[in-house]
Amino acid sequence: MDRQVGHKLREFRQLSGMSLSQLAEKVGLDTASLEKCEAGARHVSAIELWDICGVFDVSPGAFFED
Repeated sequence: MDRQVGHKLREFRQLSGMSLSQLAEKVGLDTASLEKCEAGARHVSAIELWDICGVFDVSPGAFFED
């Protein structure tokens, strides 16, 4: 599941044209942690997911589609 969320996170970020460091700053994470999230090597907490959803204006369910 972490890889699925990470894959969608990377997809949303790239579609928005946002860099990893820009997103990290917006959600209060360091770039290395966010990079691990995108790779599925680090779990995205519920509050982090909520903050990320706010940046991309999507519902949390968007990360679990496909």
